[in-house]
Amino acid sequence: MKTVTLNIDDTLYDTLLAMLQGLPKQKIEIIEEDQTKNEILDINQFAGTINSFAAITDAVQWQNELRSEWEIN
Repeated sequence: MKTVTLNIDDTLYDTLLAMLQGLPKQKIEIIEEDQTKNEILDINQFAGTINSFAAITDAVQWQNELRSEWEIN
């Protein structure tokens, strides 16, 4: 026997699994692994790529505008 490892998009997973399950059971062993559970996300890989506050030129003014919404008249 040989082993094939595939990373499959969620939208194709059920289709491919159904195709594989159609093969003779004595000639194929399907071992499912959920990568999302085993995968460790390193938040540092996104450092410098997220520009959420890039449009803010004056941070104090921006904060004051946000807080003005809280004021009760």
